[in-house]
Amino acid sequence: MINRRFVLDYPDHVMALAIFNSPHEGTAEAQRLVEARAAQPGEGGPAANLDETIDRWFTEHFRRHKTETIDRICNWVLATDPLVYTQCRQVLANGVIELSRPNPGIN
Repeated sequence: MINRRFVLDYPDHVMALAIFNSPHEGTAEAQRLVEARAAQPGEGGPAANLDETIDRWFTEHFRRHKTETIDRICNWVLATDPLVYTQCRQVLANGVIELSRPNPGIN
């Protein structure tokens, strides 16, 4: 999302933009769930919903066979300052519509 905001604010500084694994606008119910998850880290830090997050990010097969990778990622998430983690989750939850439907759009 940061790259989209940068392009919107500084279009003359960007020649191309590729967006991978970016939040997107979904249904009202999906947005409600995203916002609910974003509120949880404040009530438990990065560990508050880590298992659910890992389940969304990776297939069951990957989680079962790449346990060292999953452990490494979990350790990275858990090492994040709880305040910073909460702020990042809130930006991802609340900035989706602004950045997925910018006006004017990204050319």
